[in-house]
Amino acid sequence: MRTALHRPATWDDFDRVYEIYVHPAVIPYLGFDPMPRDDFRPVYQSLLASGVFTVVELEATVAGFYKTVRQEGRSSHVVTLGPLAVAPEQRGSGFAATMLEEAMRRLQAEGVLRFELMVEADNPRGIAFYRK
Repeated sequence: MRTALHRPATWDDFDRVYEIYVHPAVIPYLGFDPMPRDDFRPVYQSLLASGVFTVVELEATVAGFYKTVRQEGRSSHVVTLGPLAVAPEQRGSGFAATMLEEAMRRLQAEGVLRFELMVEADNPRGIAFYRK
C-alpha cells in the first residue's frame, strides 16, 4: 500500500471532501441527505471546528477522511471514530483498512485504549468492514 498522509483538514480540502461525502455510494451512510455544495459548507465548518477531523492523502489527493472524538476525564482513553469514508475509487483497494489501522496506531500512541466505531445500521458493507 502506498504511503498516506494523515493531517488535519482545512478549508482547502472542502471541494474534495464534498465530492467524497455526497457521492451516491457514500452519503447514504454519513447521516445527511444529498445536498448542494453551498448547503454542505455549514456541515464542513462544523467538522473543521471540531478540531478532530482528519483527511488522508494519497499522492497529494484527499482519498479519505475520519473524525475522532475523545471522551473527557476518566474516560479519556476512549475515542469514537466517525464519520469515516474513503473515495469511491479506493473501494476494495485496502485503503480504508490501512487508513483505519494508522489512525488507531496514532491514537494508541496518545493513550487511547478503546475505540468505538459508528456505522449506520443499513450499511452492510461498513458493518462487515468493522467486523474484520
